[in-house]
Amino acid sequence: MNGMNEFNHRTHGRDRLWKSLVVITVTLVLTASQAASAQTVNLDRVVSELEPEIQRTLLAGNIPSVSIALISSDRVVWTNAYGYSNLWARTPATPSTVYLIGSTFKAMSTIALLQQMEQGKFKLDDRVNDYLTDFKIQGEDPQHPITFRHLLTHTSGLPADFGPFPVWGDTVPPSLEDYLR
Repeated sequence: MNGMNEFNHRTHGRDRLWKSLVVITVTLVLTASQAASAQTVNLDRVVSELEPEIQRTLLAGNIPSVSIALISSDRVVWTNAYGYSNLWARTPATPSTVYLIGSTFKAMSTIALLQQMEQGKFKLDDRVNDYLTDFKIQGEDPQHPITFRHLLTHTSGLPADFGPFPVWGDTVPPSLEDYLR
């Protein structure tokens, strides 16, 4: 396959994967909302309806594994994992398997931060250092302080990496708090 065809093939595969993940998510949300209105859930029925879709999505998206949790009223009511966390060693995935999710966390962090803003806990143009109690962002220009808006739009001027610490190395990089201290 030439480079462009390979790119298009991979992109199409990702599109199918995202569509499948959306279907699963919508199924979970609808199931949860139906359960909330009925106040009782037949968990076995929910799982039996969900599992074939999970298996189909794994196969269609060429996804090696997934770990899933169903939550009701802030309580985990069911967990399971499908596939292999290590294909070569044939190590089964578990509900505790740690996955590298890349930039997906940016969207989750943004949503969580904006929910806090909606509750009036800060404003987008507030100085971030005013909210940090245990440490401060070092090297901030007092004339141009780093704001929440800067963090959310990736315009803060903070470095994109953890300096000399390899993110994908054999050792665990320090926590953000330790690094900033």
